[in-house]
Amino acid sequence: METVVLYSFTGGDDGGFPLAGVIRDSAVNLYGTTDRGGAYWYHPHVHGLTESAVQGGASGAIVVEGIQSLQPGLVGLPERVLVIRDQVLPSGSSATAAGEPPAWEVSIKYVPIPYPSYPPAVLEMKPEQKQFWRVLNASADTIIDLQLQYDHVPQILQLAALDGVPVDSQDGTAQGKLIPKTDILLPPAGRAEFIVTGPSATVQQAILETSQGRSGASRPPSVVATARVRMGMRAAEGAR
Repeated sequence: METVVLYSFTGGDDGGFPLAGVIRDSAVNLYGTTDRGGAYWYHPHVHGLTESAVQGGASGAIVVEGIQSLQPGLVGLPERVLVIRDQVLPSGSSATAAGEPPAWEVSIKYVPIPYPSYPPAVLEMKPEQKQFWRVLNASADTIIDLQLQYDHVPQILQLAALDGVPVDSQDGTAQGKLIPKTDILLPPAGRAEFIVTGPSATVQQAILETSQGRSGASRPPSVVATARVRMGMRAAEGAR
């Protein structure tokens, strides 16, 4: 087996910094990664074939534990990892009552959101439960602007880290601070880690919305997931 570089994109051009790459050798050992806590990712990197491989689902999250040491507000929170991917719509798709087909579709944790009905994924939460979300934009081409809305009102997302680096931590050399945001912009390969407060039992509509775009292409729908309050959940069921 040849050595394969699984890029984590912590910085530089195409993972060009010394600690940016997660390396797998012929014995399938991983080495060369940072030990700094945070969310990273991997994908194959055969030049000329990378886009189709990533759109085919050949990517995933790498979570290095320990970010709580620099962001103590995360201690004890249930965690959820969400991976958003894109894929080209099959050729020959025709317009329906829903309108012209988009040039591509997105999925969240391998749950497709297909044209033309666009059924969103469902995330179950306890009422008003705080959760620590790690979101990876594993798309090949799609830029994503995340927003959580309850009954059409944007919610505060307490941003803890971007691209594996705790925010306001001087590149991981000091304790960070949570930054309140109502939307988070993620380019392809971008990762965001933040605190979410679940909807109350009185909320009628809770959606995770993405304003998505790609140059020269029609766009897929913006709602990728709905948050559903589940009463009587055990603590261990709070996040999956």
